[in-house]
Amino acid sequence: MLLVRTTRLPLTCPDPDAEAAAKALAILRVPARKAAHCGVAKLSVDARHGTPVLVYTIAVTLNDEGEEPALAGASPCVCYTQPPKFDFSVGKIPLAHRPVVVGLGPAGLFAALLLARNGYRPLVLERGPALDERIRAVGHFEKTGEPISRHNEEERAKESPYDFRYFVLTDERAHLYERIDHRVDLMLEAGLVEEVKRLRAQGCHKGMVSMQGLGYKEILSWLEGEISYEEAVYLLKRDTRHFAKRQLTWFRRERDVIWLNKPDYDYDDSRILDDILKNITAGGWL
Repeated sequence: MLLVRTTRLPLTCPDPDAEAAAKALAILRVPARKAAHCGVAKLSVDARHGTPVLVYTIAVTLNDEGEEPALAGASPCVCYTQPPKFDFSVGKIPLAHRPVVVGLGPAGLFAALLLARNGYRPLVLERGPALDERIRAVGHFEKTGEPISRHNEEERAKESPYDFRYFVLTDERAHLYERIDHRVDLMLEAGLVEEVKRLRAQGCHKGMVSMQGLGYKEILSWLEGEISYEEAVYLLKRDTRHFAKRQLTWFRRERDVIWLNKPDYDYDDSRILDDILKNITAGGWL
């Protein structure tokens, strides 16, 4: 089998599969009648340099496969390969739990497919944007032909029709984390454990989206004997600190933010409020 790589075509091409196949045969200088098979082996979209284009890899099998090695040097984008022969034996001992596949790349999807074909229900994990965000991105590209990142950049560049003030309170990290730890202690004193016990008795479990919130999943792990109570409290405090850090990262990407650093006001809420009112008054609102 011959692979002809990196055939680039515009999205406006009326029949890109046929065009890519024709280009591959032209590169090989092989007439169509001598090809037993000529089809798409891989298709991707490259939008790294502005206008998105289709990038094809075409697989060609000749009627006389003995001629294929000699054609491998027809172009730098041509290589000769033999179809892999996979032989996956099936074990005799069934898995006690659902298998987990980490990564949605070609290898991960192939592993998940094999497991599914053998009767398992694999869990596939992938880092990055949530599934609904990916679905929106793919839908946007399919509808408009442009990556959603470009759309987002254009939206961020637009001026808001509203006259508004965007205030964000911030604090020294050590003091912020101390307040977070204290807040978790207050939540526990106020009955967080009892609340989670009641929800668990009503049938709520960690597989539910509603039980993935901070506090619920950690206490559930303790109630189910997976971790100690001390570890549950530690994880709750740590994950809450991480959440606060992600919030600040999100705010830093926003435009027109007015940052109010609480130590600059000696943690005096009245002074902070006065500064907010002055800012609003200067804008002609009051």
